[in-house]
Amino acid sequence: MPNPACNCAALPDQRGRHLCPTCSALLRQRLVELPHQVTVLRALLVPPGAPRTGTLHHAGTSRPPVRLDILTLLGPASTTTAHTHPDDQDPTVPIHATLHGWAHLLAQGRRRPRLTAGSIPTLAATLNQHTEWIAHQTWAGACHDELTALVLRLRRITHTHPTQRPCPAPCICGAFGLIDRDWDTYIECTVCHRLYTPAEYRDHARTVMPQLARTALALLTNGQPSPSGTP
Repeated sequence: MPNPACNCAALPDQRGRHLCPTCSALLRQRLVELPHQVTVLRALLVPPGAPRTGTLHHAGTSRPPVRLDILTLLGPASTTTAHTHPDDQDPTVPIHATLHGWAHLLAQGRRRPRLTAGSIPTLAATLNQHTEWIAHQTWAGACHDELTALVLRLRRITHTHPTQRPCPAPCICGAFGLIDRDWDTYIECTVCHRLYTPAEYRDHARTVMPQLARTALALLTNGQPSPSGTP
């Protein structure tokens, strides 16, 4: 479902930006979340009850000792074309290969070949460090969409979702809809989808919370008897 705060339809702008600030923030969140999801994937690789050593001797169809869907995601990418029946091929692109592909484009554009080296956490961190540059590339939207689809797929497998906590201050739109999510670099309003950095939220809260406190106190004391007992 498209984010209502997404402004990518109006891009590219005069500065050559191809990914709006909202989607850029979401891309950073995906890159931070990916290594955490991979940690959970590795823990789920061997299903409960599966033999961890030895061989299978059961007749008929036995469960494999590992989850093949997870093994494919965690495995390396093939560097050659497989000449086998199409039905035998899993179209899933491994996580490392996905990140490596985008890191390769980054390395080419920035002329820094070493940016393609490293593990899944390293590649995710590398891409995260260059998200502002990526936002100005024509392939930024495709990168955002592919990594978002990948993270959502991993969540369905791991059943692990970022925890979100409500923030006490209201948004400038007036709604009490600000939430702080794990692995997110921004605080988001669930009503108008405005994004706040942690520093912006702290400054905003310092401005609005004292007035809210005075309003709440006035509401609590409204209609209460005065100290003299007169109405």
